[in-house]
Amino acid sequence: MTAVSPVLDPEATIGILGGGQLGRMLVLAAALLGGTFMGLTALGLMAARSLAPGDARRALAGMTAAFGLGQAIGPIIYGIGFAHGGPEPTLLAGAAVVMGVGLVCARLLRHRSDSR
Repeated sequence: MTAVSPVLDPEATIGILGGGQLGRMLVLAAALLGGTFMGLTALGLMAARSLAPGDARRALAGMTAAFGLGQAIGPIIYGIGFAHGGPEPTLLAGAAVVMGVGLVCARLLRHRSDSR
C-alpha cells in the first residue's frame, strides 16, 4: 500500500496557500489597505509630535485614545443611523461631521500658530 498525500487545488483553499487568484487579491488588498492605514497613522503621529509642546507622549496618548474611541463608538453610531435612515444619509452625515471636525481643528491650529 502506498500512502496517498491529498493535494488541494487552489480553488479549494483560501487562496493564499494555494496561490490562486483569491490569494493574490487578498494579499494586494491587505497591502493597499494596511499600507495606507499605516502611512496615515504615521503622518498623524508625526504631526502630533511636532505640535506638542515639550513632551509629545501626551499628544500621542491622546491620539491613540481618540482612535480607540472612534473604533468602539463608530460602528454603534453607524448602526443607529443605518436603522433610521439607511446607508446614504448615515454616510453623508458622517462625512459632514468629519469635515466639520477637520475645519475646527484647522482653525485652532491656525489660531495657535498665529499666537506664537
